[in-house]
Amino acid sequence: MNTFLLPAVGLLAGAAISIQSALSGQLSQRLRNPMLASASVYLVGFVCIALFLSIRSSSFPSRSTLLETPRHLWVLGGAISATALSSVYWAMPKLGIGSTLIWVICGQLICGALASHLSWFHLPASPLSTQRLLALALVFAGALLYTRQPTI
Repeated sequence: MNTFLLPAVGLLAGAAISIQSALSGQLSQRLRNPMLASASVYLVGFVCIALFLSIRSSSFPSRSTLLETPRHLWVLGGAISATALSSVYWAMPKLGIGSTLIWVICGQLICGALASHLSWFHLPASPLSTQRLLALALVFAGALLYTRQPTI
């Protein structure tokens, strides 16, 4: 089941992120303010998640668990996400959706491979082999080829 389901979820999430990014890029361009576009995305996202949480009856962490959770785990993810998304919304009207997202994906893959190799964030280690380094180089080369303007 996981052999097909998990990659399918990843592909669908990637497609949804492309559509969401394109729409938010348009919003940023119309508003002439990528931060306002990001604020809108986060506000609507917060409302949607709050509704989902209110409908779904799952247990919430205890007060002590909430208080014992390191502050950086509460703050850094949101701060990094807001900065990254605002950057994408700023770049997308200038580069286009394909070029912007291919560099985003390339950056995610390189950082993810490094994080896996070094076992950052207490996640399982996955060493960088020659095959994986070659794969990353091909992705980077693909990004260069995709974004290079053709000459006549």
